[in-house]
Amino acid sequence: MKRLSRAESREITRQRIRLAASEEVATRGVNGVSIDRIAEAAGFSRGAFYANYRSKQELLIELLEESVEAEVAMLQGLLSQASDLRTFLPLMEESFNRFIAQRERRLLSVQLLVEAEADPTFGAIYRQHSTRIVEAIQPLILELISKSPNPHKLSADTLGITFRTLVLGLMLECHRGNVQPDKTPGAILTGILEAILC
Repeated sequence: MKRLSRAESREITRQRIRLAASEEVATRGVNGVSIDRIAEAAGFSRGAFYANYRSKQELLIELLEESVEAEVAMLQGLLSQASDLRTFLPLMEESFNRFIAQRERRLLSVQLLVEAEADPTFGAIYRQHSTRIVEAIQPLILELISKSPNPHKLSADTLGITFRTLVLGLMLECHRGNVQPDKTPGAILTGILEAILC
């Protein structure tokens, strides 16, 4: 059996820590998760955790970014295959509804947003995360604009920030139970995008 390189071994350790953190968040929520619990669930010591992550918040931000980037990449693939926006938007609606139905993702997004508002030090880290997410969705936004049948005044940057704000707002409203059952979050999101782009 081939011996793992140091980099491969480190990545496996990080994957196990991320998986344990995801399961802990799903079970206990962000505020109930501790470094000790994550390390124990992953089968490592507290020291092994700190050898890979500086803080619980850094780990949770990485989980959030992985989740969002995977969703954006999937949407980008669907959009590249769609002939136009009206073909793509129902697919996006269905995908977003699946994404937002995952309770641990909502908890992670909402609670990290709240923590960023309460803690200025973490707020600075969270702002960097937000910038990276807006950058990650730029290819999707540019593709959406290229398929728009009508010219519009919003720049790709503005539309990217608008998209991110809509997604976070819908997650927050779902978490609060404020989204009506006859209007899914995906229908709201795609309805707004259709109004802007079509």
